[in-house]
Amino acid sequence: MIKLNSINFKISVLYVLLLGLILVFFSGILYGSVRYILYRNLDRELWDKAHEITEMINAYVKVMGPGSRSVKAASRKVIRLEGVSLSPRTRNEIEERLLKVVDKYELKEDYAQLTDAKGVTIVRSEDQGTKLLDEFLRVQNAVSKKGGLRSPRYQTVGNFRLIRMPVVLKDKKAYILQIATSLEDIDRILQEWLVFIGTAIPVIIFFASFLGRIFVVQILKPVHQIADTAEKISHEDLALRVQAEGVDEEMKHLVNAFNEMISRLETSFKHIQEFSSHVAHELKTPLAVIRGESELALRKEREPAEYRRALESNLKETDRMIKVIEDLLLLSRLEYESEVYRFESFDLVKFLEEIREQSEILSASKEIEVALEPSAGPLFLKGDPLHLRRLFLNLIDNAIKFTPSGGRIHLRISKRDSCTEVTVSDNGAGIAPADLPRIFDKFFHRDRNGAVAGNGLGLAIAQSIARAHRGTIEVASQPDQGATFTVVLPSP
Repeated sequence: MIKLNSINFKISVLYVLLLGLILVFFSGILYGSVRYILYRNLDRELWDKAHEITEMINAYVKVMGPGSRSVKAASRKVIRLEGVSLSPRTRNEIEERLLKVVDKYELKEDYAQLTDAKGVTIVRSEDQGTKLLDEFLRVQNAVSKKGGLRSPRYQTVGNFRLIRMPVVLKDKKAYILQIATSLEDIDRILQEWLVFIGTAIPVIIFFASFLGRIFVVQILKPVHQIADTAEKISHEDLALRVQAEGVDEEMKHLVNAFNEMISRLETSFKHIQEFSSHVAHELKTPLAVIRGESELALRKEREPAEYRRALESNLKETDRMIKVIEDLLLLSRLEYESEVYRFESFDLVKFLEEIREQSEILSASKEIEVALEPSAGPLFLKGDPLHLRRLFLNLIDNAIKFTPSGGRIHLRISKRDSCTEVTVSDNGAGIAPADLPRIFDKFFHRDRNGAVAGNGLGLAIAQSIARAHRGTIEVASQPDQGATFTVVLPSP
């Protein structure tokens, strides 16, 4: 069943309308061209007839001698094929030529008239019921009396095509020769052409509508595939994609855009699932602790000091939950909201010197020295200073946690090919080889040598910031030999 509000129907109708308009326009041009050619050929034929009639009249006048009577007699012989008595030899030569002209141009079927310069009729064809043509000729003759005729003129009167041509005969006088020929043959050809056009256009449109419908179905096939795929997609399965092979370029763009949208949705759902899973996993323990402390405190009457201890424990777990949620939200923004970054050019050496000074405050309680290797001069980098500060402070804070009191943390800047490297080294507990592949995973943390790890998001945040700057973080470590984190960033 055809749906009138469907794209398929609208495109098919538009296709048929455009095709119909093109066919009508093109057929009109062809019709006009054919009509012009037929009339042009007919006008040439009329001119040839007028020229031959003039030549034949002059031939008779030449034999009979000059004078108005000779002109009238010669014109009557040529136009009406009657009168004029000549010697047998002369008559045979001229009349044989006349008959050839008559047969060649079918002069018997035409209407001819010779008038003088003032429009007075000298000779005319026999009346063939052409009253309209006679009236027209009389009107034109009257016009000729006023201004004369200097060049051939072509006109259409009713079913006749007319030429009016000025001629000069052997008597040196000016005359006007008028010849009219029927347009029946041309009209018949044009009518047959119109019938052909009127029949062919509907037939072409009829068959073209079926072909157009097939084309439209093929063109819109990817749209139906997208709709079918969209119906099958759910939050449980976002892996379906529309195949882009064998479709048109415009539709390929639509298919690719749809697939990219599904990919983004899949990433977003995955992020939400990960976020929910991580929150549930990390908040489960502190909430259990808070609940247990609260239940224990409410079982019986206790001393104020015991209530205070329970509240302090709950407050500690609450702070931990808040820190986890804040870090998760920050990590989500860093990974999925690129607009949080504000890139600018800055001096990396001066930037790390400021970070070193802030780090000394963090490491003061453990008397850990934070040193920055001197640089030969300014080294400019394009990046987001705010988030790069968080990256380096996370690495330094991580180093402080696992470096014993009195230890040392060393910062160094170097160039490698088209990259800038910033190394953060410590002489702490180091990292076990089995843990190295997992240290950038979310919530991965492990206590080492009595050092208490955080919530396992610091290095993940640092890695996300580095990737946003088209860089990486490399790590090298051995147990009890410290760890070295190298931040590799592209140079501007």
